[in-house]
Order: sequence, then structure tokens, then C-alpha cells
Amino acid sequence: MNETGNTPAGNTAGTNADSTPTVVFGQEPGWGAQQQPPASRGSAQIRWGGVVWGIILIAFAVGTLAVLSARDRLIAAQAWFASLTPASAWALGLAVAGGIIVVLAVLGGVRSAQRRRRA
Repeated sequence: MNETGNTPAGNTAGTNADSTPTVVFGQEPGWGAQQQPPASRGSAQIRWGGVVWGIILIAFAVGTLAVLSARDRLIAAQAWFASLTPASAWALGLAVAGGIIVVLAVLGGVRSAQRRRRA
């Protein structure tokens, strides 16, 4: 509302029970307008990050199924986990974290190269 008690034109959706205008925000012309996507420049870019993480997920799933599919492999995996000392468990955890960091670094390099190539 302005100083005179009137609402700006085009912003009222109706009136309340006491005859005061209801102001609706976001109804101005152009509100929420979306830009058109850029014209296609040929074939779509391959999202290598998704490809690499997909391969990692598939490898993890295959390894898990390989262990769980045979009872002797499951027993061997359980014995191996039980034989881990706290120090070896920490070393294994650090090795896994290091592997994830390496994958992230490689994916960052691939993303940077793709951005430079597009520019």
C-alpha cells in the first residue's frame, strides 16, 4: 500500500471481508520468467563425473555380490574383518579415504579440461 491507502495497480487479487485489498506479491509482469535454454551446439557433452562414479558403484556392487554369493567367500571375508587390528582398520580406512580423494582430484581435472574445451 502507498501513503493514500491504495495498492499499486495490478497487485490486488481481491478484497478481504473488511473491504481491504489483498496484495499478492510476485504477480508483476515478467515475474518468474525463465530464460530460454541456449541453442544446441551439436552433440551433448559426456558427464565424465557421472560415468566414473557409476563405474565405481558398479565395481562395489559386483564385489559385494561376489562376496555374498558364496558361503565360503562370506566366511573368508568375515574372518578377514575379524582379524583386523585397530591399527590395520585405521590404515584401511585411510587408504579408502585416500582413494576417494584421488578419484575426486581426477574428476576435478577432467571437469576443468571440459570447461576449457567448451570455452
